[in-house]
Amino acid sequence: MKQVIKLLNDNPLSKNEVQKWFLNNLVKTITEEMPKEFQEFVKAQTVDDAKLAVMISEGPRGLFDIFDNHKIYINIVYQDERGFVWDMAHPYANPSIPYTNRKKAETKAIFKAFELLEDKLKPKKDDKNKKEKGKKD
Repeated sequence: MKQVIKLLNDNPLSKNEVQKWFLNNLVKTITEEMPKEFQEFVKAQTVDDAKLAVMISEGPRGLFDIFDNHKIYINIVYQDERGFVWDMAHPYANPSIPYTNRKKAETKAIFKAFELLEDKLKPKKDDKNKKEKGKKD
């Protein structure tokens, strides 16, 4: 669990993106038939680091949609006699070392995907220059 908390701390932009995604999906489950108090309860929920770490540790596959939305595609493949490997295709990463089970491969792939998403979400140098130029004008 400590490794997942470190992953979240090292990738704050990705963490925020994942938190928003989970909360948006939670809110989508609300229906008019639900009691108003329950609807408000659901809307008031948060996903702190501890909850997010459990979700990542226990169900890494649930995050694949988030990364798909950012064109980071994770493939998990079973190779006979070797085990499960993950691959994110060019230009991201070569296939991983084999893992004894799918969940371990998925978890390791999620760690790499967090780093890739963090890089995608960081403002580019050109964006920074435009913002700074706009402040001076």
